[in-house]
Amino acid sequence: MSHRSEYALNAGASCRIREERPDDHDRVRRVQNSAFAHHEGRVGDLVDALREGLSRSDGLSLVATDKDIVVGHVMFTRCLLDAPQRLVDVQVLSPVGVLPARQRQGWMTGTLVYSQTFWDWDLVGLRAT
Repeated sequence: MSHRSEYALNAGASCRIREERPDDHDRVRRVQNSAFAHHEGRVGDLVDALREGLSRSDGLSLVATDKDIVVGHVMFTRCLLDAPQRLVDVQVLSPVGVLPARQRQGWMTGTLVYSQTFWDWDLVGLRAT
């Protein structure tokens, strides 16, 4: 693959972004269920269901780690937009979850979601159509 599998959020930072691995699944579930505790585990179930249909060509699941601890998770999943002329393939950024102790610190939403890591499709291996 031509993309890098891990990205530092900034020089010298311990927070890194990388593709989710199978051994992350339980940790990702804990992150999402903690972030959305008021949904009583439904977001973790949603992530599991979305992951089943995820393939490299139509989605991406990334984790944010701090010293090898998963502290955040985001997914891009394929969806069809019912536009007036035709159905259009789009990537949906959801869910986005961060451990409650790490929320409101700006690095996950401000740096991670809106960074070049996500919007440079060539870098992460997805292409806009």
